[in-house]
Amino acid sequence: MAIPSYFNRCRLSLRALAVILGVIGVVFAWGGYELRHAWRQHHALSTIAPFGDSVEFVGRFSGDDTSIEFAAFPRSRGFRTLIAEVFRKPRSLFLLDASRMPASAMDAIGELSTLRDLNVIDTPPDTVAHLLQQTPHLQRLMLARCALDSQVTQEMGRLVQLEGLALRGVDNVADDVPALCQLKRIKRLELSVCRLTDSDLEKLLSCLTALQSLEIDRVPLSGPVMRRIGNLRNLEVLTLHGDVPTDGLRLLHGLTALRTLSIVTAERLTIESAHLPPGIRQLTLLGHPVSANTLSTLATFDEIRSLKIDAAMLSERNLKILAQLPNLRKLDLWDDELSDEAFNQLGSELPNCQIGRNWSLSGVQLKN
Repeated sequence: MAIPSYFNRCRLSLRALAVILGVIGVVFAWGGYELRHAWRQHHALSTIAPFGDSVEFVGRFSGDDTSIEFAAFPRSRGFRTLIAEVFRKPRSLFLLDASRMPASAMDAIGELSTLRDLNVIDTPPDTVAHLLQQTPHLQRLMLARCALDSQVTQEMGRLVQLEGLALRGVDNVADDVPALCQLKRIKRLELSVCRLTDSDLEKLLSCLTALQSLEIDRVPLSGPVMRRIGNLRNLEVLTLHGDVPTDGLRLLHGLTALRTLSIVTAERLTIESAHLPPGIRQLTLLGHPVSANTLSTLATFDEIRSLKIDAAMLSERNLKILAQLPNLRKLDLWDDELSDEAFNQLGSELPNCQIGRNWSLSGVQLKN
């Protein structure tokens, strides 16, 4: 009789354990549901709500749970709970007006060991510097509508893994060029609407020789600046928005590692074979219609796989030249006069190429 009694006790114990585990599972599932429900409930605040009494954090998370952007969560949930239950390994974080972030959220950011991408908008320098102290493993930093000072650039210099830097509408960049020149590990640089003279930009590019990707938007592009760009032998991606001097394009020919070139300019460019490196695979020429002569030149670059051009000045006959590009797989034409018949005919000439058509209306570009 002792053996059956022993088995009965074991069965009861296993049932009790199953009940306990079931209760724990329900609690965790409900907690996760509550957090996701909180996000949906407050999503209307997501893009504009500042940090205040009603929310702990402003952000929005992506479907793969690796990115946190502007979403609002009730203070009662807490940032640590959010990280623990929803974002187990966040890699990207966007902060808007982070100076109003509560201390608990700032401390929690310091606990994100997986964070590699930090984007900060409308935030004063002292808060930016504090954020950089909390995130020593950053690989990419984007600052928009912020200001630089010696403390911020000093903290940047301590980020030993930092490889990407984007400055968008950032003040005081010119004053901190000497400090930025010390960031010699930077491989990807974006400068957009920053108050830099051509001499400031020339000095900065002469220091950051490890660059593999460079984007310059509405920053002066003089001949000396283009010469410095032409000396960046590791450059693979180059994007230029603004007044690009045609003569300056000749200085890019020696960039043998360059694979992607994007130029958006209101100036008329005449591209010659001596302008472009032979290994170009993705080319964008927008802002001013390309000429038939330029198109004939482009047809000699066999490696081009993706081409985006303003074709407003080109005839249907001119466009057929593109059939000479054996590796072309994607073509975007910006033209509001190309007929449907001509568009379809071009598709038959390029059967292995995905062709898109876009329109430009009074300087505003719209994609179909």
